Amino acid sequence: MTSWESDKPLSPQERLAAAKAAFRGSVLQNDTLFSVLQARLGEPISTDAGLPDFGLEPTLRRNDDGTSTIGLRINRSATTKDSVVSAYVGVYDYLPLGQMDRTTGVTKVTPELEAALTTVGKDKADALGVLQAWQAGVGEMGAQFPEPLTLDPMTDTFELESELMARNYMVAPE
Repeated sequence: MTSWESDKPLSPQERLAAAKAAFRGSVLQNDTLFSVLQARLGEPISTDAGLPDFGLEPTLRRNDDGTSTIGLRINRSATTKDSVVSAYVGVYDYLPLGQMDRTTGVTKVTPELEAALTTVGKDKADALGVLQAWQAGVGEMGAQFPEPLTLDPMTDTFELESELMARNYMVAPE
């Protein structure tokens, strides 16, 4: 893969960003999840601003009880306008989708996803498609970026180990 500006290969950071974009494109193909996100993004945020852009990243939090919580991090951006100053604000919103047993792979729907589905007129039966969309999106992301990734302990998102070390996070081997 080469960049548009030159013939030099893309950096790992650029390839990971492209893989996260592939995840976003994949999960947005699910109509139910698209509706949930549309409703969630339509909610006002704490700043008086519009929502010109948003991103999605898969999240995975390993719990001490042998389960993992899978979900989404919704990255919103906004520009606040004052009479003198304009400020760019980034807001992160988390939507836990399922509680997965790491041994059996059985996944239970979270109350947060159930509530989000109810908001858009769907029921718990529609959650299966959302969970499958998440898995397909992670698979697409892995196809785009097959190298190992590390979970950021602060955000539960997938990152390059070198990036986390550069930010002085402790990275524990799995």
